[in-house]
Amino acid sequence: DDAPASPVSPSAEPAHAPPPPVPEPTRAAPSSDPAPTPSTTPAPSGPPATEPAPSEPVAPPAEAPAPVAERITYVLSPAASWLAVVVWNDTTSLGASAGHDHAIVASTFTGSVRWTPDAPTACSVEITVPVSGLRADPDGARKRAGLSEDGAVSEKNERTIEKNLRGEDQLWADTYPTIRFQSTECTSTDAGVQVTGKLTIRGVTQRVSVPMRISFDNGQLRARGSLEISHSMFRFEPFSAALGALRNQDRLTLRIDVRGSPE
Repeated sequence: DDAPASPVSPSAEPAHAPPPPVPEPTRAAPSSDPAPTPSTTPAPSGPPATEPAPSEPVAPPAEAPAPVAERITYVLSPAASWLAVVVWNDTTSLGASAGHDHAIVASTFTGSVRWTPDAPTACSVEITVPVSGLRADPDGARKRAGLSEDGAVSEKNERTIEKNLRGEDQLWADTYPTIRFQSTECTSTDAGVQVTGKLTIRGVTQRVSVPMRISFDNGQLRARGSLEISHSMFRFEPFSAALGALRNQDRLTLRIDVRGSPE
């Protein structure tokens, strides 16, 4: 007889089952569109290009400074100029009828004007008058000063007047031989230039200011003006005679009409 089949032990390993079938990968259906043609342009070499930074605005070039006009020194000519002071008779004095107004003219002097055409306020003026060169009523002076010709005196009396004005109680020429003006400031005005400076007479210096009209002709400078001053400003008394019966007024009038050429 066949032997009976042995029972399967529970500890026995089960027989290996066959592995499950591996599914095939799904294939995409073929496309009807043609495949893209690869580009033949070579790829750029080196690091990737960057966009340029925006440029800063460029400032316009600075304008060149305007040229500065040259300062010109004009030397004043006594022969072509007229520099005078009018001395006024005191008509209230007892002997007024014997007195006269007089034009005292500088027959010689030295001086200069420094002038910048584009800058009138930069002007500089200096004038020195020797007291010994002052003349009383020379030819044509009275008319030019606006004085009556009826007041003209003899040449002898003119010399006497000159001697008196150089005396110790007047300009005292032996001690103070010159009259001097030196400008300190010039200010533009509608009519020209206001010239301010130091006027020294008989050793006393006072600040004065005179309006001047400036013009030019054939390269020459001309400066004209007028100024009221007084004896008392410079600490001396007006001339008098006959115990004061004949005397001059305190006021004096400077008349200026000077010309100069470039040095």
